[in-house]
Amino acid sequence: MSQSPNDYLREWKFRTNDYLRILHEREAPPEDKTCCTCGSEFPAYRCYDCLGNPVFCLKCCRDEHRRLPFHEIGKWNGGFFEETSLTKIDMEIYLGHQGMPCPALGDIHEWEDTDEPIYQPAEDFPTILEPPFLNRKQCITIVDKSGVHSIMIRFCQCPNACTPDKQLFEMAMFPASFTRPKTAFTFPVLDGFALDNLECRTSAMNYYNKLRRMTSSIFPHLVPDRYRELMRVARQWRQLTHITVTYFRIIRGNGRA
Repeated sequence: MSQSPNDYLREWKFRTNDYLRILHEREAPPEDKTCCTCGSEFPAYRCYDCLGNPVFCLKCCRDEHRRLPFHEIGKWNGGFFEETSLTKIDMEIYLGHQGMPCPALGDIHEWEDTDEPIYQPAEDFPTILEPPFLNRKQCITIVDKSGVHSIMIRFCQCPNACTPDKQLFEMAMFPASFTRPKTAFTFPVLDGFALDNLECRTSAMNYYNKLRRMTSSIFPHLVPDRYRELMRVARQWRQLTHITVTYFRIIRGNGRA
């Protein structure tokens, strides 16, 4: 005989404290205080998106997240894990070489311009994110299904390298502009918006407001506003996906698949 919801809740009543204790214990560093990857002592960084929320040393945290740049991390400050980001620990995304650094890449970022002042309107300044330039390297706003992120991007500088917008697109990030893109949308966030719009009738404004809230639940208004860019890029993405689906349907219809 199957249990009713009330039966499960009665069982839960006697387990609440055990679950609460485990939840509280997870807020502290592990008892052995070692990095889950290399075993070094006093790991300082915890990832909240990796399975089990493991704790890493600085080097391993960067290395393990080279292809997971949108994960949320915290840094142990002696009392608790305070919010930080992979960008603040100098993690970069390399384009053009399967995620590896470009052989022609120098120490100076290709878009750096120390003669021009760094300015951004006050109403759109990403206070809760990172500044547009961090450690003399340019940060780009990347909108992902997990939220809005400021990421250090290093473009390929080989003589035969394609343009920056195409390099972003090859890494599954749709640029919001084509000459010197400062914002890009990941393919998953564009697919997520299309699905929410189809099934839940979610507008672009409501969808982006959700992303802002996911980025900062307390100060969502401080997250950069890329609502208009989302509307436009979503239309471009929809066009590309429709053309792709139509093309493969034609191929299958002609018996070439």
